[in-house]
Amino acid sequence: MNPQQTPQNQNIAPQISTQQVYNQPPSGLPPQTKPSKKKLFILIGTGVGLLGLLVVIAVLVGGSEKKPTPQTATTNDAKSELLEPAKALDIEQTNNAISQDMSNLNNDKDFPADQLSDKALGL
Repeated sequence: MNPQQTPQNQNIAPQISTQQVYNQPPSGLPPQTKPSKKKLFILIGTGVGLLGLLVVIAVLVGGSEKKPTPQTATTNDAKSELLEPAKALDIEQTNNAISQDMSNLNNDKDFPADQLSDKALGL
């Protein structure tokens, strides 16, 4: 063979630049893949959907017990409109009724001595 190369032989060898060498992954390792955004969005959407479904179920189960609303507020308002201020005669009648009840108390009749003894009380 001829030690001198012809121009045809020089074009046979591929021309590889240093930039091409550094951009290629090393042989023997699998090529690096970037995680796709589509899979990420599907995963997040599924999570949000499941969370929403759990909230709806919790509201339906927890909301089935209806608590009665207190109606005392409306009846108290109606009663307060019907009440009139006390008159002097009403106060005197109430005072007389209380005084009569107090004067009718009889400790001997209400509490006999045998029920109030130490033996009856367990002392």
